[in-house]
Amino acid sequence: METTLPSGKDVPIQRLNVDFQRNLLTHFNNDNDPVTLGLKYIQFINNYLLSIYPEIKYLDKLFVINKWVREFSEAKEDNTPEFENINFDNTNVLINDIDVTIKLQQPSVATENLLLEYLLTKEERDNIDLSFFDNFRFVESITFNSVEHKTTDITVEELYQIYLLFDLPALQKLSDSVNSTLDKISDLRTLEADFSFFIDL
Repeated sequence: METTLPSGKDVPIQRLNVDFQRNLLTHFNNDNDPVTLGLKYIQFINNYLLSIYPEIKYLDKLFVINKWVREFSEAKEDNTPEFENINFDNTNVLINDIDVTIKLQQPSVATENLLLEYLLTKEERDNIDLSFFDNFRFVESITFNSVEHKTTDITVEELYQIYLLFDLPALQKLSDSVNSTLDKISDLRTLEADFSFFIDL
């Protein structure tokens, strides 16, 4: 079945099979930590999609996941969310009394994987790592003291250290900006991290 992704590319949508489910379960190994399971699930989905669509982006990924879920659900009507006119704006936060400008973007799935690889190589993971992934994958650059730091020019470790400088109000403002931009597809964002559907196929 061929469809047009939000990025405008016409691609065939691969049907899921038993091998997909088997490989997903194998990818989890013996992990039972919910944070690790969530990150590994997203990594598995990302790797699967990149093997089919090498240049896929975040909105494309959500679109394909929605198609997969609809294929196995009983829903008859097309409830595909509206992906047009989703534009990321800059947001400004205050960190240690310094004005910081954060430029946001739609991430590629390959960029997401860089963050996931970093987090999954840490000895321990917790909810702050989920917050880092969920928010900082959308960061294109961070400007403070009139110097712009593009995420493509620094390591993920350096980006993570910048993240640790954020206090709760600054992180909440960044999160609110991302959530507001993606409000019309909020249901799909929840589905992105819910692996129970594919486990129960």
